[in-house]
Amino acid sequence: MALTDKELLALSPDQLLDLIIEECAEVIHAASKVKRFGPLRTYPGYNDGRSNADAVIREALQVNDTLRAYCARMGIEYGYALSHRDAPDFCKETV
Repeated sequence: MALTDKELLALSPDQLLDLIIEECAEVIHAASKVKRFGPLRTYPGYNDGRSNADAVIREALQVNDTLRAYCARMGIEYGYALSHRDAPDFCKETV
């Protein structure tokens, strides 16, 4: 279940890390289903009947939302992190 931005920002950095771990596992699970059964396959009772490809995208977007909240809680501007992701350690520059 996706949390709202307000709900995510109410979590501690440690709770957000736990959520990132959980969401990444869900991306892996959904991507594995695509590899095994194909992107357009659906299952009753899983992902509200949406396709496997849809599940990968939705889960990855939840990772993104959680990462944005984690950046905010750590005092790192998300756009800065995106534009400096190849830097040696952009967190030292901002935290």
